[in-house]
Amino acid sequence: MEELLKPEATTELGPCQVRSETEHPCPRPAVVEIWGMLFCERCAREQEAYFKIGALTQALGFITADRELAGHIAQAGKRY
Repeated sequence: MEELLKPEATTELGPCQVRSETEHPCPRPAVVEIWGMLFCERCAREQEAYFKIGALTQALGFITADRELAGHIAQAGKRY
């Protein structure tokens, strides 16, 4: 992801598409396309966090119902 967000790797893509069909769309310009959707740098970094959480839960065998694991994820989220 880092190499995708470098200024030299970006071209004019248009507006960020996060919340684009709501009353409060993201106002920033897109810098990267992920799976066919345009993201600004800030929204792309947030999406990256979701990808990492998803990978973690898959690697742990989908034990997301585990209260201890849920507590660790919640604590990690508070640090950011």
